[in-house]
Amino acid sequence: MRFCAVDGNCAIREKDEAAGYILFDYPEGGKLHKGSLELVRTSDGDGRDITRVVATLPDLPHYLEPALARQAGAKLPRGPRSPAPPPTRQARANSADGGASP
Repeated sequence: MRFCAVDGNCAIREKDEAAGYILFDYPEGGKLHKGSLELVRTSDGDGRDITRVVATLPDLPHYLEPALARQAGAKLPRGPRSPAPPPTRQARANSADGGASP
């Protein structure tokens, strides 16, 4: 939420921390445009839990949405809950063959 209000200079219209979304007014071209950010809990290809940021700015060009999502995602806290790095090729190969070394 701080990203929208402070960094993005957006007026927060509604928020729901339990559901993980924020509705805001995004200033662009001298006008305010409705927008939303949603935090989605999912997993990556290696089965690790991750949080994705989904940005929606329906009245503006779609290329702005991924840029906004990246900026907001960069502000997510990092720490003990951050995902571990993906396993190396060697670790994946060892788990696939039962842990035997070559």
